[in-house]
Amino acid sequence: MNRSRPFQEKIGFFAVKLAEDKHFALKLFVIAFGVRALFTFIHPAIFLVADMIGYNEAAMSLLQDGQFRVKGIISASRPPVYPYFLMVIYYIFGHSFLIARLMQAVVGALITTLVFSIGKDMFNRKTGALAGIIYAFYPAAWAMGDMLLTETLFTFLMLLSVKFMMRIPHLRSPWIIFWAGLFAGGATLTRTAFMPFMVFVLLGVVIFKFNSPKIISRYVLMAVVFFLVIFPWMLRNNYTHGVITLNPKSGADFYMYNHSGLRYIIKNYEDTEDFFEKEAWNWTEVEKGRYGSEKALEWIKRNPHLFLIKGVRMIMNIWGFDRDYHWWYFAGYYGKDSKPLVGLMTLLMGLPFIIVAPLALAGFFISEPFKGNRLVPTLVIICLHVLTFTVYGFSRHRFPYAALLVIWAAFALINWEEVRETLRKGSRTWRKRAIVFSWVFLAFSWVVEIIVDLGSIIGMRFVFPGF
Repeated sequence: MNRSRPFQEKIGFFAVKLAEDKHFALKLFVIAFGVRALFTFIHPAIFLVADMIGYNEAAMSLLQDGQFRVKGIISASRPPVYPYFLMVIYYIFGHSFLIARLMQAVVGALITTLVFSIGKDMFNRKTGALAGIIYAFYPAAWAMGDMLLTETLFTFLMLLSVKFMMRIPHLRSPWIIFWAGLFAGGATLTRTAFMPFMVFVLLGVVIFKFNSPKIISRYVLMAVVFFLVIFPWMLRNNYTHGVITLNPKSGADFYMYNHSGLRYIIKNYEDTEDFFEKEAWNWTEVEKGRYGSEKALEWIKRNPHLFLIKGVRMIMNIWGFDRDYHWWYFAGYYGKDSKPLVGLMTLLMGLPFIIVAPLALAGFFISEPFKGNRLVPTLVIICLHVLTFTVYGFSRHRFPYAALLVIWAAFALINWEEVRETLRKGSRTWRKRAIVFSWVFLAFSWVVEIIVDLGSIIGMRFVFPGF
């Protein structure tokens, strides 16, 4: 124990020094933008792949004639906020991928300051400061921020909504309710998968604040604002596709991993045989959604055991390695790099989460997560796991919420002595059991992931669909 104290004291002293700096937030923004911009300038040219092509097409379509098209047709499956974000950049600066990526570096730096602010509200200023520094130098955040994908903008809007939702119980102005609903709606119109999170948070508040009807009424009002924000897009989809919905193709997403056999589940691979037999690529978005919902529900009723196995497998995914940089690199997004650069990026992208994940879990379980300002972030993290279990999830889907995990990781570092005391020999608390179980689950998940990847390399025909 004595050996660990100097390190913990250094961490604590470092965090206190950061927190005492009155201009820390501004310095943090500059540092975070600097490292993200540097990462972008390493690859001034990029080549769009997969989802990026659709977002770029939608933005250009909006710019040219005000229509929202993907693959040449009027679409409702892509939420509108990110294409509009790109459209504004293209309108001001021209069709420049480099400028778009630099603007996302700015957003990434703003996210870093939000991590500091939310960490301060959840715990204290020194925890927020340490979390901000960790996130500023978190390589996966550099990589995802450099992709022309929704993740960075969604993370920013989602964290803003979480920040304002945390402040609703301590209401100082009714505008807090408005901003919470507005930013939550904006996040949902960036990634429609955030819609269930709002329902989950509202239900969670009702349960945990049952004796505080005034607080519950505030969150209900926030939900009304949220609905007013997303409703125009739903009306638009009814006009263009005949269905009042946020995303008519959501049923197809539900179907993707809820119809396969055990072999596919273990390999994390979607069974596309039925898709090709029916030539489903010719169907409309509405037809794909309806067919997917029906078939997935039938499969779950017939195979509840496989559904449970699939759910656990997806939870393993959501805690898997940060590997999105590698997927997009192999897909050709950056062209080809020298082997030393690829090796360096592999280490930078792969190692940090291996450290952050166990710390985040320890910090979560010692933090009394359902109390005070930690309730909303806790409900958001729990909902992430519920959706992952029910539908599917990978490290890319975890990425926006990693910002919250970093805060709990910083809390664990600062309070490492409490973690040690919780894990000491002879302790039988539920917190010790939860931490030990979660760490064993992490280790098991990572071993399985390595074995599956090795199998892919030596000939299991594991290929990533869509590339």
